[in-house]
Amino acid sequence: MADNPDLAEAAAWLVRSGYPHDWSGREAPPDALREAIIDAVHADPDRTLHGGELTRDEVAYWIGQEIPEGAR
Repeated sequence: MADNPDLAEAAAWLVRSGYPHDWSGREAPPDALREAIIDAVHADPDRTLHGGELTRDEVAYWIGQEIPEGAR
């Protein structure tokens, strides 16, 4: 979990901006940001990303399918 509130806020913004649905890159995000993104997707406050039904591990797996760890 993101212990840094600024990092958590940045990750939530990134998720709202379309990550991982409308995002591509040559490099995976840093581990701390990746974990904060997983937290933000798992929280799913609007219940639009996964209906609030996925566990955190399932969210991590789903994101891993979209943006694998390490460089793409």
